[in-house]
Amino acid sequence: MKKICILFILCLLCLCSSGQGTAYIKKSNVQGYSQVIRQWKTCPWAWGTGVHAVYYTDAVLNVKGFVGVTDIYNNFKYTQITDNLTIRDMEVLDDMAYLCGHTSTGQAFIGWIDLSTLSGSTNIFEMNANIGTSVWMSSLENIVAYYDAYGNPCVTGYGITPSGYYGVEYNMSTNQALLGVLPYTPHDVTVTNNYVVYTGTLSGSDIVIHPIPKTGTFIYPYLPFYLYQVGSTTVSEPFARLHITNTGGDGVATISYRLEGSEYGLILREFDLSGAFSIYDVPMQSSTLVKLNYSATAIFDFRYDSISKRFAVFHNYEVTPSFYHDAVTKMDYSNGVPSSVQSDYLAITNQTMASMSLSDSSMYVVYGYGTISKENVFWKESLPTSVTGTCLYSDVLNVISVLHLIEGARHDAHYGNTPNLLTSPSTINCRGTGDNIVPVCH
Repeated sequence: MKKICILFILCLLCLCSSGQGTAYIKKSNVQGYSQVIRQWKTCPWAWGTGVHAVYYTDAVLNVKGFVGVTDIYNNFKYTQITDNLTIRDMEVLDDMAYLCGHTSTGQAFIGWIDLSTLSGSTNIFEMNANIGTSVWMSSLENIVAYYDAYGNPCVTGYGITPSGYYGVEYNMSTNQALLGVLPYTPHDVTVTNNYVVYTGTLSGSDIVIHPIPKTGTFIYPYLPFYLYQVGSTTVSEPFARLHITNTGGDGVATISYRLEGSEYGLILREFDLSGAFSIYDVPMQSSTLVKLNYSATAIFDFRYDSISKRFAVFHNYEVTPSFYHDAVTKMDYSNGVPSSVQSDYLAITNQTMASMSLSDSSMYVVYGYGTISKENVFWKESLPTSVTGTCLYSDVLNVISVLHLIEGARHDAHYGNTPNLLTSPSTINCRGTGDNIVPVCH
């Protein structure tokens, strides 16, 4: 009888666990328009490893900028860092959050703040005022942060000028900046063991892969890029913005939409950059097409978890006719190319989601706000699990094809620039405060 009771209790626990799922939907009373979330792995506070940095703007005029740090479950600390600055991207390296964007007068800038205090100051470098070149950069759009071969923290990305796009590297230790013309339209940038890797398009029907050594970037005289023709008169690809992520070592993967006739797909391609400067081409290793049932609009974030060997794509597509939804599609490559993938979206309404990051224990976190309340919202779920519980709905998408692997054509790109020494940044004082995280659904 005692064994039967124990077994009955265990069964109840299993049923409760199955119904509850692993998804956590949390919110804070802090109001604002959520913009960016990034994982912060070295948090000195006793919150565990799943701590994130976020950026959001105020809910009244949408002009004051705030950086916050949160464990998603209980704590949320934040501070105002800007006023009338537009932040386009944020990256975290150790305890520093690096930001980029443009001022109200149309000047590109790089900024940074110490996440471990949130009460010091925000440092702002206005690129044009400091570099003093004839190149006027109106906005710095996208960045990555890393250590170069000498241990110097660097911020590299791309920005807009009247003559086109430029790549930028700023070395925090030497206080020097490098600029280089990008002879294509950049869409995204990532960093591998040895390279900063840009991706973009040249004609609108191709994919550019452009690896640049992490140390010195644009001082090298010859840095070729590689072009892969993927679109045609009957195929629109990349459809919407192209994204790239590091897959370990010097491997990268890109994600984009593909429109062929009236059929939409989500297509993932992997590339091996290990021989980028010793062999003629950068080989494409795989090409996987996921069929979408209806139309698609935008891709927001693309991540790879090396522990579970799963990709996470945060995007928006038509889940059912005329019903567009922000979703996270999880692509499991732990046993090779999958035959189908699971796509999660919120079961609750009136939520606008903005950005995604990976988290602890092979999980992802999506950051957004309540459409009516403007309260900050966090959606955290496991990558490996297929249990959605009451917080999420699930859509299963079929992998219908592995497309022909296209060889990349190598194109010239010449640099050899002289670094520019920057002057001291301006500062904005910060005063940290905090709020609690409360559950919405689990």
